[in-house]
Amino acid sequence: MRHTNPSHYIDEIDTLRAVAVMLVVLFHAAPRTFSGGFVGVDMFFVVSGFVISRSYLFPLIHGERTLTEFYLARVRRLAPALIVCLGLTAASAMMIMLPDRVIAFGWSLLVQPQFLQNLVFWNEGGYFSTALNKPLLHTWSLAVEEQFYIGFAIAILMFRRLRWLLVPAITLMILVSIAAGAIVETRSPKTAFFHFPFRAWEFALGIGAHLLSQRVGELQARLLQFVPYVCIAVVVYCGIAFDRAAVFPGIQSVLTCFATAIALFLFDRSRLSSPGLGLAPLTYVGRISYGFYLWHWPPISLFFLYAGRAATSLEAGILVLVAFVGAVATYHWIEQPIRQRQWFPTTRGLLLAGGLSSGLIVVAALSIFATGGLLNTFPDDIRAYLSAGPHSSQFRCGKVFTALNPGAEICPIGTLTAKGGVLVHGDSHANVVKEVIGELANSAGVSAQLTARNCMLGEYGTTRFCSHSVRDAVVEQARAMGIKDVFAIASWNTGEITRDRAQRDFGAFIAAGMTVHVMEKVPTDPSYDPRQRAKTALNGGALDATGIRQTTYLERIGDERQLLERLQQKYPERIRLYSLQPIFCPETACRYVKGGKPLYFDGRHVSKEGAEELRPLFSRMLEDALRPR
Repeated sequence: MRHTNPSHYIDEIDTLRAVAVMLVVLFHAAPRTFSGGFVGVDMFFVVSGFVISRSYLFPLIHGERTLTEFYLARVRRLAPALIVCLGLTAASAMMIMLPDRVIAFGWSLLVQPQFLQNLVFWNEGGYFSTALNKPLLHTWSLAVEEQFYIGFAIAILMFRRLRWLLVPAITLMILVSIAAGAIVETRSPKTAFFHFPFRAWEFALGIGAHLLSQRVGELQARLLQFVPYVCIAVVVYCGIAFDRAAVFPGIQSVLTCFATAIALFLFDRSRLSSPGLGLAPLTYVGRISYGFYLWHWPPISLFFLYAGRAATSLEAGILVLVAFVGAVATYHWIEQPIRQRQWFPTTRGLLLAGGLSSGLIVVAALSIFATGGLLNTFPDDIRAYLSAGPHSSQFRCGKVFTALNPGAEICPIGTLTAKGGVLVHGDSHANVVKEVIGELANSAGVSAQLTARNCMLGEYGTTRFCSHSVRDAVVEQARAMGIKDVFAIASWNTGEITRDRAQRDFGAFIAAGMTVHVMEKVPTDPSYDPRQRAKTALNGGALDATGIRQTTYLERIGDERQLLERLQQKYPERIRLYSLQPIFCPETACRYVKGGKPLYFDGRHVSKEGAEELRPLFSRMLEDALRPR
């Protein structure tokens, strides 16, 4: 393969960067209009693979440049602006965020120097869940980028002697990475979204575009100058037409990435420019796109944390303008002086400054953990509200179990794994009480299992994640384990669950010889969020300990009760209903606190104390399950 040493700068690449960053910014600022704007990150990864390979691939393979030079250039490019952004964001967050969020922020801060923040955010949940609570969420992509640089360096060491394998290896990486992402997405969408192996194909596509440009001569067909417009139109269409429900990798990411790669290839090989794509305003936004990306999200997130609501369109526009000004300032006063060696001209000075900054970041994060997220600075009564948390881990099944049992639709709770026992089935409401049930079951000498997916009976068939085939797999695996009793615990949203779907799902378990024990939904209310009540008290209001009226609760679960009672009438011997009214609503109002501690950790889910309140009910359910029939 011939190697050309590209010395000319391609302005249109900055135009692609500008499109990418604007899609991401608009997705966060105007999510209803640009509901698929997250594809801008896919664009960035393809552009990164192309630019890095164009500048370093063959020079590194042929020994014209060293890996040390490569990494030092990346440090000068990425670290300075990131450190400034982290410092200002951390200072602001400490003044705005409540302790639980401060601790979560501390974890995202601690791993920044190691570029492992994508693992932290993956551990916390999906990208679209509670995103506004995470001021550094957007830095997950920087971690993936850095992991690409590590993989790129390893590839260089391999292909210095095996250059003929380069093209086949890149092709194989694209195919394997896409296929692996498609498989993993069906089980864990957030894993496919956050982890480098399932993003590798995007970088590889950019590398492939460069390799292809090395194999062909310059293209002069006049028609080709219009193709980049089509490519950009496709990307913008994906940014508008798709939404967060789109799978990854899916048609939206494949279209975006291939369109970007085609445009990059044509920019590199065609003598004919595409009028308008090299305009100074566009290319300038592209040049400051890194800083714009860094600065755009923290203001939007911090505003939400301060105001307790998302920004309006006008407010979001102002926040984006502030971020743009920050990006301009960062580019001219920090990024460029350091890249041009006006500041820290020596490697030793650069590494010393970087080491000190990284050390300060780690110390700041450890200080957050040591103070419990500054929890001790609050009065005792408010502290109880701020420290309310779930009894069980947010992860339904352990990571080791999931990795070793990729096809398992149920997983063990507790230590006993003998056949038989009970299956806890349901959504997040089941997950937050799983450990209480597991403790009771294990104490009784039986095992407890949990459904691996966040699905409830009556929901199967509505989404690909909770499909009929998933339900059938749950039934089959439970039957193979000798399980005869199912504890159905869920939010029971009758707006999503129809009578026919409920009959099919309940009927599938009953047909397999199982009895379904159904727990009614706990009383919930948006005002039950203890942190919001604590904020009200801190702002001069009263510390509210009241629950909703009993009549309100009964009205809210009326449709649910009717649905479940009709099912019980259909299967009188196989469905048992358990009311929560005596536990949470014994009088005219439902209880919100006990002993000064909230029974909820948000507006929908019971806290550790709330789960303990349910222990007697679970004991009764277990006794019913174990009673000879």
